[in-house]
Amino acid sequence: MRSRKFSVGFMALAIVAYTLGVAIQAAAQTETVYFLFGRTPDNGYDSYSGVVRDSAGNFYGTTVGGGNHLSGTVYELSPNASGEYEETVLHNFQRYNSTDGWQPFSGVILDASGNVYGTAESGGTNGFGMVFELTPGSDGQWTETVLHNFTLKDGARPWSALIADASGNLYGTAAGGGKYASGVVFELMRVNGGWVETTLHDFNPHRGDGYTPIAGLTLDAEGNLYGTTSYCQCGYSNDGTVFELKHGAGGGWTEEILHSFINDGVQGFELNAGVTMDSEGNLYGATTLGGSGICNDIYGGGCGTVFKLAPLTDGTWAETTIHDFQYYTSDGILPYGTLVLDAAGNLYGTTVSGGAVGSGTVFELTRSNGAWTETILHNFFGFNPLPNKEGAVPYAGVVFDNSGNIYGTTNAGGYGSGVFFEITP
Repeated sequence: MRSRKFSVGFMALAIVAYTLGVAIQAAAQTETVYFLFGRTPDNGYDSYSGVVRDSAGNFYGTTVGGGNHLSGTVYELSPNASGEYEETVLHNFQRYNSTDGWQPFSGVILDASGNVYGTAESGGTNGFGMVFELTPGSDGQWTETVLHNFTLKDGARPWSALIADASGNLYGTAAGGGKYASGVVFELMRVNGGWVETTLHDFNPHRGDGYTPIAGLTLDAEGNLYGTTSYCQCGYSNDGTVFELKHGAGGGWTEEILHSFINDGVQGFELNAGVTMDSEGNLYGATTLGGSGICNDIYGGGCGTVFKLAPLTDGTWAETTIHDFQYYTSDGILPYGTLVLDAAGNLYGTTVSGGAVGSGTVFELTRSNGAWTETILHNFFGFNPLPNKEGAVPYAGVVFDNSGNIYGTTNAGGYGSGVFFEITP
């Protein structure tokens, strides 16, 4: 599995992007940084996940490092009277605790009662990661409950955030483990006050299946699940898939690979982001590498794409690349985060590198007369001398508030450990 950590290669890309960058379409947006991670170890650092917003305007997320035990945190950011955001650490993970998890690479989700659910990539009773719930108490304290400890046999290393159906059942992926040691899709169902885990699919690369599911899932109105794998042994392709798990009437699940990506200089490859579904049933996603855009020898091939998968009447799906990220311009490169759609059908996402100075971007793709146009909403400048009130390297996607403002996190910048930001029109 390719590491998500920032590398020397990114710095090389940043230098060249700054030297050779040319102007591309950019919108007049205003960025405000409201919180800098890593000011003290207690408040956590290194955010790989994005944030979720509750109805009161509070934001929730995770950090991989920091906290009281230097094992990561779950945090809440709440607006105060002065317009700033104050952080409350809801949970400090304990690496050397025999039951708690650590390194929560994924974000969290909320239920209607304000409980928080997420995954930790490592730790738990068996050391292969776990699923947790945080419940708020009347005294303002939060209590962690471990809902499931992965055993390797039923999955290992859950990198993705969870999703929930209307009944409150939880679904997610684990990047490793399972019957073929290549990852799983799992469900957690509430039964008699407890939780029961079921493996819905074991990825089997020896039979042309994808493997290493990094990202989370999408649920349609019929209860079918959609997701991605980073890699695939599908004929001569080894470059990732988009899959569907169909929920049968008898309760079973059947996998169908909707598209296998190929490093052919046209398609993208290596999927670290999930897919997003529009009202017409089309799926949108991003590949971290590949495409026809010019990249460099560090990554081999292009620097990533945004793609669309459209269902056809014969049951197959048609893949279209709607944007190729370009290295030798001021475009962003290397998208990791899952895209989001607004009500008008425009797409929003992030890139971990590229942009005006190589620190990453927030971008928008708008559709008009069947064509897509990219607009850079923000160029990050977080590799300026630290500390500075600017982010860099946004691994996760973004979220909106009711007014259309955009929020997200970066992994670097600020004190060197990332920031929480808002972008306003």
